[in-house]
Amino acid sequence: MPIAEAIGTPEDAASGRTAHPGGTTCIPPNPPRYGCGVDEAAAREKIHDLLLTGDNRLKQGVSAQKIRQNYEQALAIAVEHGLEENVRPLVEIRLTELERLASEAPPPDAPEG
Repeated sequence: MPIAEAIGTPEDAASGRTAHPGGTTCIPPNPPRYGCGVDEAAAREKIHDLLLTGDNRLKQGVSAQKIRQNYEQALAIAVEHGLEENVRPLVEIRLTELERLASEAPPPDAPEG
């Protein structure tokens, strides 16, 4: 199941990017802070972005600590906004896989870091 579908974020079918009101995929110059008072749609979008960033970092061989931070931050935002039920399973799967990969010895030519 795609991340956007699982957390209820609309996606632009052509690009796979999160759809924004007015059809723009631009990020505003001063994005909202995520905490009290942020609407649910913005929280869903931030969760989507954090999960996607963590997934991309995993593919790029970035350190497990940075990847874990992305996943845990996504879960924290989900908890704050009452979205934990949908997001926790996604994060738990990723963290389990991250632990499994971290416990395996990296191939000799794999980048560290």
